[in-house]
Amino acid sequence: MKQFDYVYASTLTRVIKTVKILTKNKKKIHRDSRIVELRMGKWKDEEQEKLAYQRAFDDLKCVQSNYADYADDAESFAQIQKRCRSLLNGLLSKYPDKTILVASHGIAIRALISVILNVDMDKVMNVNNVAFSEFLFDPQKNYAPRMMSFNSKYPMFYGKK
Repeated sequence: MKQFDYVYASTLTRVIKTVKILTKNKKKIHRDSRIVELRMGKWKDEEQEKLAYQRAFDDLKCVQSNYADYADDAESFAQIQKRCRSLLNGLLSKYPDKTILVASHGIAIRALISVILNVDMDKVMNVNNVAFSEFLFDPQKNYAPRMMSFNSKYPMFYGKK
């Protein structure tokens, strides 16, 4: 994947290992805690956990924003979106014309996509493990985002040799 100018990744080990494999350990990895996975807290008790799984997940098994109602010390969707928005704004400001690989975790990626598209996080599907979702921020269109691919096994537009 020689086409990525910069690589940003969650600070968690499993993401760093994956990025090293994807980039053949040839890119500097900028570790960023703003894209660590959602802190889901602790389910209150076993009965509450069963109830939460019935009410906090939709029919496609996507965790929904109300999950925090069932867990102590849980991070809200708004909080993870705030972290992702901070990362995105920084990247667009610092590297407006560069191709950047951002590697993270399922719910954090959902949050990032929801921020990019300015939609409610409940409207974004789960992403597969090691899946690529690609966006173009066109400077000629005031950096309005354009989704190029979602949940793909391989990059379709960027990162190709």
